[in-house]
Amino acid sequence: MTNSSSSRPSGIVRFGDRANVRWNRQLQAAAWIALVLLLPLMYGWSLAFADSQAAVAVPEKVAPDTSAQEIQHNGRQLIHQAYELTKVAQQIDEYEQIIDICKQAMLEDLPKDHLKYTKRLMSWSHNKRGEVRTDEASEVAAEGDTERATEFDRLAMEDFETSILLDNTRWKAYHNRGINFAVRGDYEKAMEDFEKTSELNPRYVNAWFNLGEIHYDTGNFEQAIEKYNEVIRLRPDDTEAHRGRANSYHSLRLYRKALADFDEAITLEPGSAVMHAERADVHGRLGNWAKAAADYRQAIELDNELGRAYQGAAWIMATCPVDRFRDTDRALQAATRAIELDGDQDYRYLDTMAAAQAANGNYEDAMSHMEKAIDVAPESEREQLESRRTLYESEKPFRQAFRLKRATRR
Repeated sequence: MTNSSSSRPSGIVRFGDRANVRWNRQLQAAAWIALVLLLPLMYGWSLAFADSQAAVAVPEKVAPDTSAQEIQHNGRQLIHQAYELTKVAQQIDEYEQIIDICKQAMLEDLPKDHLKYTKRLMSWSHNKRGEVRTDEASEVAAEGDTERATEFDRLAMEDFETSILLDNTRWKAYHNRGINFAVRGDYEKAMEDFEKTSELNPRYVNAWFNLGEIHYDTGNFEQAIEKYNEVIRLRPDDTEAHRGRANSYHSLRLYRKALADFDEAITLEPGSAVMHAERADVHGRLGNWAKAAADYRQAIELDNELGRAYQGAAWIMATCPVDRFRDTDRALQAATRAIELDGDQDYRYLDTMAAAQAANGNYEDAMSHMEKAIDVAPESEREQLESRRTLYESEKPFRQAFRLKRATRR
């Protein structure tokens, strides 16, 4: 606490009034003469006294206050201790220790730059703790404990939000929070966080990829392609980005572009059963029946429990317009196997089973499966399904249309 400028130095002497003193004229005259003679001396004494008092009141050198230095030293020690722990921390309790030390440091009278750095350390620790909690949520969810998984996700979300509050430039926390939003199905907030991530760190490919995935899942295929383009620009050998862009092109019926991306993706990852099945779908759209059949066979060889590969193969064997690629018995076997593996809640599996039944002349079974397919299909697909049901009512099998090859201008 500083002294007020109006305070007085201690040791001031107070003189009392002298009463009942009588002065006669002679004494008064003598007193006046003495006073006149003493005035110069008194003036000099007063100056000397004032100088001496001033010297006491204002010391020439003030001893430094070491308490502030000690506080800053303690704060720096705590910050250094927290930083050293960041080099080895991996578990929740270790990140909590860093957070606690940072909180202690912030109670000290830290300089502004030290305080900012301490907040950044805390932000980093909250984000890392949130990542561990997210991993634990995935582990317990895999074990079937959805209640604990939900609690871990909630705690992780709190960590990511705290991390952002402490440091609004921590792009990884935005990305992690975005993933949590996406898992919850809140795509709008997830996209906001992924956009913020790409703004803070434009070279972080996962943010661009996740934006592409959300656009694809919500049917915005052109926007999805833009995001996948950015991933591929930054990382040309990103298999999943080529695959995502291929599926987007497929959905836009740009089959040749889709095929080019699937070719690249499979070159990068030849052991992917799913991508072989997806490329087979495109070959089927282009009328490349032999290549489609070969890709479905390859997919099943790579993963004999991949239901969609059996479903795709069954569709070609039941509905191909070229006789030599049809095999009605094997079509029914493959359609049955697909439903055994993945269930009958996907309208495409039911549609394929109906086509296989019709190809074998089992029209009542075909109509029964088609009714189920229409019940679970999205509105946009029902018209085609109903037209096939009409065929089966007439006891006619379904055949895909021929696709003529385009002439190449030389």
